[in-house]
Amino acid sequence: MAAGAKKFDTKPYYVHDRTSTGKFEVVVSTPVFAAWRLYSFEVELAKQTKKREAKGRVSEDQAYDPLADMREWMRYTRGGFPPVVTFEFTPKVGETAGSIFGNILGAALVGGAAAAGGRGGYYRGAHKMEFKADFKDVRIFRDSVEVEDVARFRAMQPMVFSKSTWSADYFGADQARTGIFQCTADWFAPQGDSWPTIRVEVTSVEKPDKPYVFNLTEATVKRVWTDFEAYRTANP
Repeated sequence: MAAGAKKFDTKPYYVHDRTSTGKFEVVVSTPVFAAWRLYSFEVELAKQTKKREAKGRVSEDQAYDPLADMREWMRYTRGGFPPVVTFEFTPKVGETAGSIFGNILGAALVGGAAAAGGRGGYYRGAHKMEFKADFKDVRIFRDSVEVEDVARFRAMQPMVFSKSTWSADYFGADQARTGIFQCTADWFAPQGDSWPTIRVEVTSVEKPDKPYVFNLTEATVKRVWTDFEAYRTANP
């Protein structure tokens, strides 16, 4: 369970940072991680308190714990954290092909003029961003058995922004579907000393016959199972 903010490792939940997930950012969330994200602002506020406690050599059992509420699992169900594993699929964002080509050409023209002895100048880029995929569906397997969902749904996510830096302008106007898949935690249970292989096959609207296939790392599978330890104790 998550205890102190400094001890809570979020890396296992961000699947796209640990393995190739195609054109989607993939997060596996548990009630523990969901609560941590919700209370992260409180964690930030607690930093100065923790510094003062460290100076005063306050014992660990007396120290302020901004995530103390996360230790009692039954609080999760009462507070809107159902005991399920949630897979979140969000299309990655990147520059359009036309924008990339236009910026390469523009920089080359400016550089060529300067090299020819003409009046050189500074090229200011203009980068148009887009979603690189559009969620269609997902299938998840434990070893060779398909995982049954508790719920799944899609939602349209807009992207409208414009910002400038000293070197370039960035802007985007697009929308794409994100996906949610929820299942029970028993699919992550170990068998003896071995952990199951959790395989994900996610498809996009533009390529429905070519799914992005990847496995969760063992560290992610272990973390998901461990996060439900308090719930299993409270609900034997």
